[in-house]
Amino acid sequence: MSHERRFASATLLDDGTVLVAGGENIDGVLSASEIYAPALDAWLPAPDIPWGRVSHHAIALANGEVMILGGVSALSPSPPALPVLVYDPDDGQWHASPGALAPRTLDSATLLDNGSVLLVGGYDESQIPGATLFDPTTGNSVSTGAMQIPRFDHVALKLTDGRVLVAGGSTTPGAGTATAACEMYDPVANTWSPVASLAFARQAANAILLDDGKVLVAGGAVDGSTVRMSETYDPTTNTWTDSGELGVGRFVPTLTRLPDGRILAVGGVGEAAPVASAELFDQVTRQWSAAGRMADLRSGHTAMLLPNGRVLVAGGNGFNFLRSAELYDPQRIYADGFE
Repeated sequence: MSHERRFASATLLDDGTVLVAGGENIDGVLSASEIYAPALDAWLPAPDIPWGRVSHHAIALANGEVMILGGVSALSPSPPALPVLVYDPDDGQWHASPGALAPRTLDSATLLDNGSVLLVGGYDESQIPGATLFDPTTGNSVSTGAMQIPRFDHVALKLTDGRVLVAGGSTTPGAGTATAACEMYDPVANTWSPVASLAFARQAANAILLDDGKVLVAGGAVDGSTVRMSETYDPTTNTWTDSGELGVGRFVPTLTRLPDGRILAVGGVGEAAPVASAELFDQVTRQWSAAGRMADLRSGHTAMLLPNGRVLVAGGNGFNFLRSAELYDPQRIYADGFE
C-alpha cells in the first residue's frame, strides 16, 4: 500500500476492486485512501477522505456507493460531530452525505433491511450508553429503545430474519471488564430484549453468520487473557454451543467466509503480541485447523474476500505499523496459503 495503516476500512466495490480508507500510523490519523485492483495485483491512488478518521465504519450500499461514518478524527480536540461521507465509484470522488455523528470508537454499525444503520454503544471520552438509528437518506438520528446493558468493544451481527444480535464486549471503561451478556434488537418493534449469554465472557472478539443462519463468535479476551473457545448461537433455540478451540488464542482477529464455506480467521493479538498465524473453521465438523502463517505479525488489519476466491489481508501492525498486504489462496493445498 502507499501508506502504513491500521484500523482502516476495506470495502469490496462492484467492479471487484477493494477500497481501503483512513486508519492511523505513527504520524497520526490518515485521510488517504487507495484501491486494490486484483486483475493488476496493484494498488491505485484514490482521493483523500475530506475528514480523515480511524476506527470508522464503511458500509457498501445497494447502489454501489460506500458510506463512511463514525470513527475518530485527526483533530484534537475532536469536533463535536463528524460528517457522513459517500464514495461514488462512478466519478471516483468522496461526497458529503446528509448527517453527522459524534466521534466514537469500539462501537458497531449494522445495516438493517430497511436501509437505516444501527449504531450500538462505543466509547468517546466516556462510555456511550445506548443505541442509535441513523437514516442515510435524511441524515437524521434517533435513539432506539433502551439497551439491556451498555457496552463497547462488542460484536453485532444481523440475522437472516433481520434482527441484530449484540454479544459480549466490555461494560467498564478502562477496566477491561468483559461481559458474557447478549441481547437482541428487533427493528420492527424498535426494542431490545435479553437472550442467552455466552459461555465465555469476551471483548474484542469477532462474529460471522454461518450458512445455516447460526452465528459463530471467535476470539476475544477477558481480564487481559485471550479466549480460545469459540461458540455458535442458534437464534431458533436461543442457545450457545461450543464450536471448538482456536489453536492460538487471539483477540481482534478477522473472520472471512471462503467460497467453499470454511471460515478463515487471520491474525489478531495473542497473549503477548500480534500473531501471524491463520486458522480455518469447518462449518460441518465445527472444528478448527491450521491455515499457515503470514509473512508479518498482523493485528488491526483488514481482510476481504476477492471475486477470484482469494482473501486480501492488508495493513495493521506487528511490532510496527504495516503497509504490506498479503493474499491467502485456499486452493494452495501443499504449501502455506499466503503469498
